[in-house]
Amino acid sequence: MKRHQTLLGILIPIFSILCASTVWSAGPVQLTGKNLPQAVGQSTNTLKVLKKNSQGVIEAIPYQIDERVSPGTIGKRPFSVERGASKSDGIFDADEVLLFYSSDAGSRAGLEDFAQANKVWEVAVAPEAYVYVVAGPTTSGGSNRQYLQYDSAQDRITSSFYEIGFSQQFPLIQDYLKIKNGSVPYDVLDRFKTRFYLDIKNFFNMKINEEEIKSNLVGVKVGPIRVLRRVSAAKSLGPIKVIPRSSIDFIFYPDWVEVFTEINNPIDGPKVLHDKTVGKSGFDFNQVVFGSDLNTNLGGVSLRLDGKNGGVLKKISGESLRWWSLQGLAGSMVNLIQNDPQLKRLGIHPYLIISNDPNVSAPPESEPGEVFVGFDMPYHLIPKGSYRVKVIQVFPAQFRHGQEEAYLNGARVQTPQQVNVLK
Repeated sequence: MKRHQTLLGILIPIFSILCASTVWSAGPVQLTGKNLPQAVGQSTNTLKVLKKNSQGVIEAIPYQIDERVSPGTIGKRPFSVERGASKSDGIFDADEVLLFYSSDAGSRAGLEDFAQANKVWEVAVAPEAYVYVVAGPTTSGGSNRQYLQYDSAQDRITSSFYEIGFSQQFPLIQDYLKIKNGSVPYDVLDRFKTRFYLDIKNFFNMKINEEEIKSNLVGVKVGPIRVLRRVSAAKSLGPIKVIPRSSIDFIFYPDWVEVFTEINNPIDGPKVLHDKTVGKSGFDFNQVVFGSDLNTNLGGVSLRLDGKNGGVLKKISGESLRWWSLQGLAGSMVNLIQNDPQLKRLGIHPYLIISNDPNVSAPPESEPGEVFVGFDMPYHLIPKGSYRVKVIQVFPAQFRHGQEEAYLNGARVQTPQQVNVLK
């Protein structure tokens, strides 16, 4: 009996640790005014995030506060960036956010560790893993660690998982992508293409490429936890907007990227456009990706991007289409698209277009050929109005096909388990 009790005494803690590790993610944690109501109205300069390290010393950890611009609906206003008319006011408001990484958490501290602080909040991110938000003076300095870097001269974001860069002349166009989980870590991207063929009823037809869409870098906010980058884009023909005016918010985390596109569509598609109208947005890869496999959540046989088959290989549509993944020596990633709820209700869903023709040129581009994976929408069915589409790109440290849903589920900002006011 004693032996069994001893064995149980060993197994139960191990089992508890295993269970905790399956629940606890080491990703970013987000606090808002709902979590810290006593901090609302405080100057953001007075707030710090600290932990108690393994030596029992209180030290600062990387964090950032992202403020929102005004006016707007609470919780739906865009975050402030460095340039533009709207600037942050330096005050922590109810719908603004404070972010840190749960992997930076430490052991539990006591109120005596923060004797100089005016206010102290204890944030539990996992069993026996804590951080402390403090307001007012402390004996700890700031942290200089950054999870991402931004090179403004190249408009390029770098993390341990990827490098993503944009055209200096056309800030809408992504023209650099290095995925660091491959054995051949080269730039895999010719450019991100956005192409339209508009067939306008009783008028004329026109083709538009991404260089003909006027885009502007609104601003960039660089923090140690994430980088915010905003671009505006539109295309006019005289006084008439023929391409919806869009605001694109890129949010870069160390191992994933979220892209929010707010589309203000000035054209009533059912009234104005023929069904021959097409458009596509997506990655035109260079030949480094040859030999890579492409999969979707719809299953079936993997498609090999090998440059041996020409033309449009597949056009996949349907409400059940969620993501596609790329796996190869040059790197692997998962891409998810979230459709606008209004479009869903109208039965309007994105198409996935896959081309694999290295010989046909589709200028403007750096490398001839179309090794393209991206989305199209039935624009002739979209009514006039405002719509919001979200794309998530995940770059796992080690990719394995069949785990795509797990990678996507992990690409999210967490909420704390508990927040206690200590002072």
